[in-house]
Amino acid sequence: MAYIIKKTAPVRVPSPEGTFQANCIRFIDLGTQTDTWQGKPKTKPKIMLIWELIGANRDDGTPHIVSEKYTASFTEKANLFQVLKSWFGADVDGEEFDLTQVVGKPCFINIAHSTSKDGSQVYANVQSVMALPAGLTVAPPQSTPKAFELSNPDWELFAEFSDWTRDQIRKSPEYAALDLPANAPPPLAAETPKTAKMPLNDNLIKTLEGSLKTGAMTLEKLFESYEVTEEQRLHFESLLSE
Repeated sequence: MAYIIKKTAPVRVPSPEGTFQANCIRFIDLGTQTDTWQGKPKTKPKIMLIWELIGANRDDGTPHIVSEKYTASFTEKANLFQVLKSWFGADVDGEEFDLTQVVGKPCFINIAHSTSKDGSQVYANVQSVMALPAGLTVAPPQSTPKAFELSNPDWELFAEFSDWTRDQIRKSPEYAALDLPANAPPPLAAETPKTAKMPLNDNLIKTLEGSLKTGAMTLEKLFESYEVTEEQRLHFESLLSE
C-alpha cells in the first residue's frame, strides 16, 4: 500500500475590481524583452509597476497588490505615457521622466478582471491610474516602497520577487551583462516567440490550392504558416493524392 500526496497549485485570489486609492510600492526594470507583434518578434525595454491597494485587504488582513507591465516608451501614444500623464499631469511634459520617482506616490487606480481562455484563472488588470484630488491624503503603504534598476541592482529586493518576475529579468541582455554576485541565479536564454499563423479565407484557400498543385507550396509549409482546421487539412492533403 502507498499513501500518496500530490502538489496542488495555490488558489490565486486576484485583486478586486473597481476604483481604489493606492500607493505605488515598486518600480521594476525588467530589461529588454522580446515579444511578438503581428507575427514578428520585437525587442523592447519593459518595466513593471506594483501598487498596494488601500482599504482592500486579503483574508489574512494584508492589502491586495496589483501589478502591470509596460513598454518603457515616452512617446505620447504609449500606454505608459498615458498612465504617467493622468497621474502626474504637467510633470511629464518635458523631454524625459525619471520613472523611479513614481515609487511611494499615491493615486487612484481602476482595476478590471479578465479570464484565461480555459476559464481557470481570473486576472486583475490595471485599466487606468489617476492623480488624487489636491489636498486629499491617503494612508501610507504597509510595504516599504523600493525601486529595482538593472543599472544598479538591489539584490536583496531581487530575491523578494516572484519566480516569474526574476525569470523575466534573467532573460534580458542587461542581466546577462551584469557582474553577478555569487548567490545570484545565472542568466536565462530568451524564448523565441512563435510566429502567429495567418487565418484562411475562401480566396486564400483557392490560391493555396493552386500553389499546392504546381509545387510552389508544400503541405508542411502551409500547415506551418496558416491556421488550418481539421477539415481544411484533409482537403489540402486530398489535393495531392488526386
